[in-house]
Amino acid sequence: MNSFSQSIRQGQVTGTLEAMLVTPTRLSTILISSSLWSFAFTSLDVVLYLLLGWLLFGVDLSRADWLAALVVQVLTIVTFSALGIISASFIMVFKQGNPLDIVLSIASSLLGGVYYPVTVLPAWLQPISALLPITYSLRAMRLAVLQGQGLAALAFDLLALAAFAVVLFPLSLLAFRWALRKARRDGSLTQY
Repeated sequence: MNSFSQSIRQGQVTGTLEAMLVTPTRLSTILISSSLWSFAFTSLDVVLYLLLGWLLFGVDLSRADWLAALVVQVLTIVTFSALGIISASFIMVFKQGNPLDIVLSIASSLLGGVYYPVTVLPAWLQPISALLPITYSLRAMRLAVLQGQGLAALAFDLLALAAFAVVLFPLSLLAFRWALRKARRDGSLTQY
């Protein structure tokens, strides 16, 4: 989620953002291309963690359904990319840290099942966790990798992630276009 806002911030600081935006390249291409290295590096980290878990700690990955895990990963990347683009929109407009990133990070950590299962939350907090994409992503990834559940068993979580992606990605591009127009109109595109 941070890769988009970091790349926009870096482009503002180094002065390359304005140069990229005056080229005939589509806005979506600029956004996605600017964060590809971050996605590749994070994916390498995940593979390294799985490898270390298997080699050093004896984690049993023999039952994992890697196709299901890949589908979960792709839907998670699209969903969180959309949230990252919305965060980058905040950076573009306000030129400072964005509150969305902080709120989502804290809510995801505390309510999304990162540290403990959602089922141990008080009954009144559990519906809030259902509003967070990380809840579905973590549950589906754990079921696919640790229990070997296939796509059919993960259908509910996959549909939820797909719904987040379908709704959030177009909204994020609209938000970024609006933020870009506002920054150009205000003459603050290169300010940081």
